[in-house]
Amino acid sequence: MEIGRWQSFPLSVHMQLTSPENRGRVKHFHGRWCAPAHELLLANVLSEGCPSIAILINGGAIAKNEMLYNVRQRRPIIVIEGSGRFADEIARILHEKSSLDSDPDLTEIINQGKLYLFPIAGSTLELEQLIQRLLDEQH
Repeated sequence: MEIGRWQSFPLSVHMQLTSPENRGRVKHFHGRWCAPAHELLLANVLSEGCPSIAILINGGAIAKNEMLYNVRQRRPIIVIEGSGRFADEIARILHEKSSLDSDPDLTEIINQGKLYLFPIAGSTLELEQLIQRLLDEQH
């Protein structure tokens, strides 16, 4: 299935893609930036009764909030290592097994998250196999 210039995996039923031009739609809430609640809940509505995963590519403060939400939903998260910023920060912490700073959200993501590193240069076949394995494990 072709979505703009993105092609979804044949095993996907629903995909939520966020484009850079939608970054302005975030809200400031209790001292942190986050996506509107309806976007954070969309994954739960679409995946109700079905296996689901999240994929982190690059990211900043907004992605961090979304990853925390996915961790709390016990959703597996594939972190694309080498994509930059928050994804690479998570990869570095996992590789170095370094002590976490005083950020309680990052601590929760690292300690409670079902995180799977995948290299940015990895093959699409390997990524598809990882996605399929993670979805199959939820049955």
